[in-house]
Amino acid sequence: MADRICVMCNGKLTGELNQQEEMTQEKCNELYMMFLGERKWKRHKNKKLTDFLINNGVIIVMFILVIYTGLTTKNFLTADNGMNLLATCLIV
Repeated sequence: MADRICVMCNGKLTGELNQQEEMTQEKCNELYMMFLGERKWKRHKNKKLTDFLINNGVIIVMFILVIYTGLTTKNFLTADNGMNLLATCLIV
């Protein structure tokens, strides 16, 4: 009989069982599933950011261009230009 059981998943140690009463298949599966749950959460988190950037990339680029233009052009952030932009948006 083994003194301890090391649970591994994808080449990484996910847990270790030392006491005889802990050494059950359910406990080994629990350690394995905890690791899979962490990997899935990390992958899901990265996927959410990627999906956000893909879905809203055009809006983000347009927002950056408006800020850049506003900061570098002296006539862009004037009241007359603001009214002109609003009138153009209302017509469309």
